[in-house]
Amino acid sequence: MLNSLIDTFINLDENNKSKVMNIVSKIINPIKLYLIVVIFLLLIMCISNYYMCRKFSSFNLINN
Repeated sequence: MLNSLIDTFINLDENNKSKVMNIVSKIINPIKLYLIVVIFLLLIMCISNYYMCRKFSSFNLINN
């Protein structure tokens, strides 16, 4: 199925290829932006949790 889709795309003329690429680009670009934001937020959460864990662990060592 994927091969037939690729073959169909390859056999299109240049005008229709550009139309298809524009449509695909309009769909993929928002998804990429969303994924970049999610990855950035996950990275911030991981780093902040790491530092909080280190702080709490050093706090527990002092109290014991």
